[in-house]
Amino acid sequence: MLIEFNIENYLSLKEGFSFSLVASKSDHSLEKNLILGEKAINMDGGITRNSLGKGNNLLRSAAIYGANASGKSNSLKALGYLKHIITNSIKTMPGDQIPFYPFKLDKKCLNKPCKFNIEFIYEGIRYNYGASFTAKKVINEYLYYYPKGSISTIFERVNTKDYSFTVDKVKQNRIASDTNENVFYLASSSQRNYDKTIKAFKWFKETLAVIVSPKEISIGFTAELVSKNEVLKQNIKKALIYADLGIIDFESKVEEVPYEELPEELKKIIDISEKKLDSLNHLDLQIFHKGFDEEHHDITIPFEFSEESDGTQKMFSLMGPWIDALKKGIVLVIDELDCELHPLLCEYLIQMFNSPESNTSNAQLIFSAHNTFLINSELLRRDQIWFTEKNIDTGNTEIYSLLEIKQRQGVNFEKGYLKGKYGAIPYLKGFRDVFV
Repeated sequence: MLIEFNIENYLSLKEGFSFSLVASKSDHSLEKNLILGEKAINMDGGITRNSLGKGNNLLRSAAIYGANASGKSNSLKALGYLKHIITNSIKTMPGDQIPFYPFKLDKKCLNKPCKFNIEFIYEGIRYNYGASFTAKKVINEYLYYYPKGSISTIFERVNTKDYSFTVDKVKQNRIASDTNENVFYLASSSQRNYDKTIKAFKWFKETLAVIVSPKEISIGFTAELVSKNEVLKQNIKKALIYADLGIIDFESKVEEVPYEELPEELKKIIDISEKKLDSLNHLDLQIFHKGFDEEHHDITIPFEFSEESDGTQKMFSLMGPWIDALKKGIVLVIDELDCELHPLLCEYLIQMFNSPESNTSNAQLIFSAHNTFLINSELLRRDQIWFTEKNIDTGNTEIYSLLEIKQRQGVNFEKGYLKGKYGAIPYLKGFRDVFV
């Protein structure tokens, strides 16, 4: 579970970017949308719970709205960026650069480090991890945890090479001496199976899932899941039927194609790649709709997946990550959820996360959208609705929640947003004159 996230000097997020999934104690609406403090459940033989303490609740979902180019996507990309640089750090060779994307509109930032801090819960333990780094090296890094409710230090790293440890000093010093300046210690120690850091590393690798591009929503993930799990297939089929897409069934087959049977152009690509392959998997996916024969009797008509509408393709492709997240307690981050989907379908997908009945593993959903239908007090609380706005003078993305804006009870969130009461909308003054 994600608690809070802060980052500075990354793309348009120059400074002051802080996003939290800690529920407000002053908002008593939609309590089903909360992961209650100290509530525990069994999950795959382990225990997961919100360990912030009784009365300190987390949110099951959050939405980010804002004008085009305000930094909505960058806010979500930041989480994917951290996942990437941390989980791939163990592959970094001496002299390699760390992927580094500083704020470009201020020349001073080009030479400043990127800094981040992230708090999360994994298997019932709360962690606080942070670092600062440039393209050349990790400058500072730390990991704290709360094994018995109070904070304890696992490691601290300053000035790249200076480490301090309070536990397992001999073992950690040995790992630190083998950690290059351009490698995160969290990654290198996890690679060495150090038990105090490996769980925090696993949170990034296994629990954080970020989709910030339509290209990252692959039918392959959903199709492969259902090809191995008939129960999951039936659940996805029910969801597609409930979504009223006209689908009555589907068949998914993943077949291994030997190298010798591949097209010549594909063989050439494989031959020049670093990873040699003996075969590739071929996905065959057919969608079935209800049809009629000449005598108007019901029959089943097969369609290729490519024949389906863009919305149907996206809905099907999303169902795998969606159900997988709900089952495993994953933090799912997705940009432009509403793209190609009807607002009611989006509402349905969000409710799957908000409902304690369907979300028994305390998964969380963070998404951006443009459709204001979802800014709805019956769907989301004020602390679940966030806005991004680009500072017109500095170009910095600023983020704030609806909770920070004073308003009377019972106000229509959607109307308030469209009227500009919360900011984070396009500046259109004089826009029409351009086309006159």
